[in-house]
Parts: sequence; C-alpha cells; structure tokens
Amino acid sequence: MSWSPIGRPIRVGVFEYQPDAFNCFRDLPQKPCAKPGSEMEIISMVMKILDWQWEVIDTEKEFDVAKDFGHLQPDGSFSGVMGLLAKDKIDMCGLSLAISQDRMGYAHFTFPTRYYQQVYIIRNPPEHDFRNFVFAPFTTQMWLLLLASAMGVSTMRFICALYFDYRIGSKLSTYTSSLLETFGFMVNQGAQSSNGIPIMFLQGSLIASIMVITQYYQTFMNSLLTAPPSSHIPFYHQNELIELLLKKQTYLTYYLNVSLEATTDENEVNLKRAMMHNPLVIRDTEEELDAEMHKGGVFYSTDDVELLPAVVSVWEKEKGLIAIRDTTSIRSLTGFAFSISNKKLCKMFNKALLRILPGIPTIMSGPGYGTKKQAEDVTVQVKKIKLSMKTHLQQLFLIWMVGCAIAALVFVIEKSERLENTEGRPIRVGLFEHDPDAFNCFRRMPKKPCAKPGAEMEIISMVMKILDWQWEVIDTEKEFDVVNDFGNPKPDGNFSGIMGLLAEDKIDMSGLSMRITPARMAFAHFTFPIRYFQQVYIIKRPPENDFRNFVFAPFTTDMWLLLLATIMGVSTMRFACALYWDSRVGSKFNIYTSSVLETFGLMLKQRVQDPTVISTMLLEGFLIVAMMSIAQYYQTSMNSRLTAPPSSRIPFYHQNQLIELLLEKETYLTYYFNLSLEGSTEKNEYNIKRALAMNPIVVRAKEVDLIKEIQKGGVFYSTYDIEFLPQAVSVWDKRQGLTVIRDTTGILSYVAFGFSISNRKLCQMFNKALLKILPGIASITLGPGYGTKKQAEDITVQVKKTRLSFKKHLEQLFYIYLIGCGIAVVFFIIEKIFYRVRVLNRQKVYQVNRQESDVTPQCTFTPLPY
Repeated sequence: MSWSPIGRPIRVGVFEYQPDAFNCFRDLPQKPCAKPGSEMEIISMVMKILDWQWEVIDTEKEFDVAKDFGHLQPDGSFSGVMGLLAKDKIDMCGLSLAISQDRMGYAHFTFPTRYYQQVYIIRNPPEHDFRNFVFAPFTTQMWLLLLASAMGVSTMRFICALYFDYRIGSKLSTYTSSLLETFGFMVNQGAQSSNGIPIMFLQGSLIASIMVITQYYQTFMNSLLTAPPSSHIPFYHQNELIELLLKKQTYLTYYLNVSLEATTDENEVNLKRAMMHNPLVIRDTEEELDAEMHKGGVFYSTDDVELLPAVVSVWEKEKGLIAIRDTTSIRSLTGFAFSISNKKLCKMFNKALLRILPGIPTIMSGPGYGTKKQAEDVTVQVKKIKLSMKTHLQQLFLIWMVGCAIAALVFVIEKSERLENTEGRPIRVGLFEHDPDAFNCFRRMPKKPCAKPGAEMEIISMVMKILDWQWEVIDTEKEFDVVNDFGNPKPDGNFSGIMGLLAEDKIDMSGLSMRITPARMAFAHFTFPIRYFQQVYIIKRPPENDFRNFVFAPFTTDMWLLLLATIMGVSTMRFACALYWDSRVGSKFNIYTSSVLETFGLMLKQRVQDPTVISTMLLEGFLIVAMMSIAQYYQTSMNSRLTAPPSSRIPFYHQNQLIELLLEKETYLTYYFNLSLEGSTEKNEYNIKRALAMNPIVVRAKEVDLIKEIQKGGVFYSTYDIEFLPQAVSVWDKRQGLTVIRDTTGILSYVAFGFSISNRKLCQMFNKALLKILPGIASITLGPGYGTKKQAEDITVQVKKTRLSFKKHLEQLFYIYLIGCGIAVVFFIIEKIFYRVRVLNRQKVYQVNRQESDVTPQCTFTPLPY
C-alpha cells in the first residue's frame, strides 16, 4: 500500500517536453504508460522504490506555464517552474533543471543526473561547392600577376623576335604570335624555337617557374574534385555568433523574452549591443520557431552532452535542422528540484535515486527517447580560448559570497553535528599516491600546507575547510599495503583495495574518486558524481602509414592479375587478327610478341601500328577507353599517396577490434594485477574470456615494468576522465612514446568519493558542501600542474612536399628494371644459342648438298652418224 510522507499525494509539476515528458505522461501514476518520457520514467522508478503516492500536475493547463524552466525576474523572483516551486504550488519539478547558485536559494536539488552545454539550432547549411574549380586554385591577385607576367614576357619575346629572329610580317601578327607562344609555354604546350640566346634564356626561366605553378594548379584541382562533401558552418562558438548578430547576418529566436547567457564579459557587452540593433524574435509554437530557423534564425538552448558527442550534429533530418554545441561554454549540471519546504522529501528521494543512478544514461538513450545525434560532415578545429580574468574573479566572488551566507546561517547547527558524527576524532581519509589526483606532499596534509597536493586532494581540502572538519591522511600503501587498487570483488563476496578498507571501517572516506557501481553501493555511500570516465587503452606509439612504395599500391593483387589477363587475352585476339586478316610475314612467336608489346603500348597510351580491319579497330578502341580511366585513376592514386598527410597506423579503435587482435595473439593485455577487462557488450564479454584463456594477462606490480611491457607490444587498459581526452586517439606520454586510445563505444561511468557504510550522515554533510564547489571542479582538475587535455595523435593535416628519391620511392621501379634487364639478357642468350644451332644445322645441310653435287655422273653415248 503506497503512502505519502506529507499526508497527501506529492504534486509533480511538469509540462510536455520531448523526449523527457510526452505521450501519456499525464495519466501517471493512475494508468500505466509505456513511453511517458525518459525523466518521467526515472521519477516513476524512484516513486515505486519509495512507494509514495504522487500525482502529475500539468503546469501548462493549471498555471499556464509551458517551456519555461525558470528565469530570474527584475523583482528577484523566478518565472516558470522555479516560480511554482518557490510559491509552493508544486512539491517537485518532473523535469531536471540546471543547478545554479541563484536557483539553490529557492529550491532543493537532487543528485545531478546529466551534463548540459549551450547549443544553437540552425537550418542545414549548404555544402561547399567544389564544382567551379577552374578559377578556384588562385586568388584574384594571383590571376592578375600571371596575366601581367604573360604580357611582360610576351613583350620581351616580341622584341627578341624583331631584333634576333627577324620574323617577317606585321608587328601585330608578331606580337600576337609571341603572346600565343608565351601562353603555350604556361600550359605546357610546345612553342616555336628561337635562334636568339636571349629567347633561349627567357624560355628556360619561364619553363622552370611555370612548371611549379602548373603542378600546384593540377594538384589543387585534383584535391577539389576528390574532396569529400562538407557543410559550410557559419559559426562554432558564441563570439562568432555575436559577430554575425552585429552584422545582422542572422538573428536569435526563442519561446520567451530571455536573453542568451554570455560565456564571457566581452561576449555579454557585445551581446547587449547586438540585441539593441537586432532584437530577439519570439515565437510561441514549435512550428513558428522552425519557420524562423529556416528563414535564417538561430534557436539557442542547452542540451545533454551525452546526446551530442560531435560538435556539429544533425538535429532533425526531416526538418533540415542541425545543432552546434558550443565547446567554449560552461558545462552545467542538472537535477530534479523540490520546493524549499520539502527538504526532507529531497533527501529521501536522493537515497532512492542513488540505486538507479548508474542506469540513467541507458534510460536517457533508450528506444523512443533521446539518441546520440549523427555527426554532420564537417571538420572541427578546437580553438584555444583565453578566459577573461575579470569574469573568473567575479564568478569566484559570487560563489564566495553565497558560500559565506549559507555558512553563516547553518554554522551553529553543523558545528554540533560535526562533533557528534566525528566522535571526537579526525576523519580518516584513505588514499595512495596517484598522479595527478594525489602526489607530491599530500601526506603532510592538513597539518602542513601543500601547494600542489593533487587535483582531488585539493577538492577534499576545500570541502573540509567549508565544513571546518578535523581530518587526517591515511597512506594506504604504508598502513595496509593497498596501492593501485580501488576495489575489486573477491570470491568470498567482499572487496579488495580501498573499497575493502571502507567496508571494514578501517578508513572513513576514500581520498580518490571511484566508479559508482551497484555492487560497490552495497558496501559504501557515494557523494555526488564529479567526473565522467570511459574505457581507455595505452599502447606504444604506432608507426606512421608508409606511402613511399606507391608503384604497386594503387591496385590490389586481383586487379594486377586482371590487367595481366587482359593483356594476354587482347594480345591473343590481336595475334589472331594479325594472322588471318593482316597476313603478317614472320614466325608466329615474333607476331605474338609484337601483339603483346602493342597491347601493352596501348594501355600506356603509346602510339602503335594502325589497325587494318574493323575488328582490330573496335578492339583497340574499347581498350583505349577502358585503359584511359584506369591510367587516370592510377595517376591520381599515386599523387594522393605522395601528398598524403602523415598519419599514425592505429592498430584498433574499439574493444571488439582489440579482442580480435588478442584472439590472433598479435598483442596481449598487461595490468597491475590479474583483473579481467570489462566487456562493453555481452558478445565482447564472452570473447574476452575466450581470448584470456589462450592469451592471459601479463601482471606487473610496478609502473616501470608496465611501461616496458607496453613498449614490447602490450596493451594497458583502464578508465580515464573524458574531459582530458577530447579526441579518440591522443598522445599519452610523448617522452616515453605512449599513445592512449579512448574507446568511444565503451561504458561511460560516474566517479565519486566513497564513505564507509557507517558514515552515511557524514556523506550527506559532505555533499552539501561539495555542491558549492561542484561547478568549479573541471577548473581544478585542469589546473596548472595537474591533468591537461591530451594532445591529439595526428594534430594537423598538411600536404607534404615530397621529392622523389631513389631509395625511398623508386626502389620498386629499379627492381622492375633490373628484372626486365635480367629477363632480356636470358632471352638474348637463348636466342643466341638457338640462332647458333640453326646456323650450324644449315651449314651441315649445305655441306651435304655440296658433297652430293661434287660427284659428277659418267655420260656414255653413241654419236649419231652425220
């Protein structure tokens, strides 16, 4: 039997908002609803766990509040759902709200469930048009310079033609001829030779310079013709959008008269200027907003970064809309909100929410709800953003003022609670050295100051100062021989490492954040999640792709065999035509050899003997048409390989590819202890067991030994903060030659600090203080001396200037030439021997015939009478 802690059903205020609340959400909980929305499913699951009575309040119907989460009004109050919470007209908001300092004074927030960032929705931009490529390679100034060069050189050739060549004809004809010859040189066509030495030098220098220019022009046109389709994105960041607003090349559109939140002070000033001359266009319905976007307007909002992995994504393909995620904007946390009078309800809701917290991403991306948007075909370059010092200090000042006000109100109560819960002893914070989260002088804290104790140690220190708690650092490596082990299940059902110490109450709190899993939640209490982790693999730096041996690379072996078969087949047909139609004179072997060479010459676009019959003409015609495309492809492919940018030969990108290498024993796994790699799917889990049965994990206790194994070809596996790995493949340690691969298909997990099972109240108090610094945690972890965003493995794509060398590029051609010479020498010797044998045979026959002719027969006759 369900119950209510406040004596009546809990009023959950919500309006229709896809995909979080739609379909039959208004019927809940009286009637079942298969797909009420992702966040309505979360609320329904928590309410079932708590067994609470609740009801859905349609804010659009009851209070005329729709698509308004809450904006600060000039009188200090809030509009929308935040206003209903502040006035106690609803007990809880059924849609997650962004957690901000000004909102925290009017409502209680649950644990954060999602990360949000600013997005801009615009109509699908046109693709770059590479069709008009005749004049595209050069700028207007370059074309004018080439025209001036042609006119100048033509004038010099005209003068030389008059005074050195003594050409006959009018000066106009002579100048026109000089102009045409100059233009012919510039397009690599032959021109009339001259007897004058000045013209020889002029033509030589012109050929040398124009050769480079025409080669560049041809290469550029090839790149334009083979360039992949890409969209012409008008802007990527807020400052670029503001520039377009100031120039009135676009405008903003929204449901309400709410200004776009500026990311910097400079953007805020420029945004106000832009809004004065280019005001916001307000539209009530989604159809009207879509129409404004198709006119060129920009709709602004925030969205879950989990659903927008790419910077530019397809928003709605049918409507022709794309979304641009502003990577320079501040990431905000969102959670459900309770009215200010329902603090106890929020705490009880949080306890139940913790049980389903690891599965929230699965719910959000479930069928019928939000899906990861498909990336638009664009190339995005990350810009280095310089933060304004003034803006940073203002934010810190506001946080400090709010923190001081809250601390002043609850200081007396918390002081008594702290003394009661700590039982008169310092809180034991257990951790081991783990760069960059805890290193240097972290063991001396808090008795002695430490400038750089580690990112997570700084977070703990700041929270402890807010709470004014007594605490001490417990070095688990020294005290309990626990190092590089956050906690893994044992066969007896207990945990090893830090989790084991928390379960046995040997420490009160973990000083390093750990992954939140259902198994661990039964043995410890976790704080609010502070970071996102994903599976990574560390390998030795792979070699670059080698495009030097390009002679045979454009075609596969099957293609080369097919071309060889074509040569032999066409040669046979030509041989038959030569015998039966052309009636050539000579041995059949010589005729067939000639047919093979003529066919090979045709395939290389060389001149051969004219055909004499229609069948041969058709055969050669079709062969020329076919080989023209193949030869052009071969040339283009070789050009692309010579100008290809340097890129690393990454052995794998995802877990299933790694498992294939493990099964083939082309690599192996290495780790601190024998911990199985976590499979991202059931199929991968099964294949990992198969692979490790025949290719076990190489265990190395020390980091130095692990690096040696990686250098031998092993793969180190772990999880890492995605904030530090913006690219899928990054440089881990340039000095040691290590590369890290982030598995974009791997499991995303929350990480947080853990408290022992007996210190639930301490965890709740820690959470209250942690909320005050939660927005600044990313700044701490990315601070100087700590973690930095890893540099991409292949940073820039630039066309290489390649000079062909004998050793690097033409070795294959040299070998082909040597083999050809060797075959020619062998055939020469065979022909010489064969010719010598024929000569000897002819001599023997001649001698026999001569001997027979030397024997004269005796002639006896009787003379006739006269």
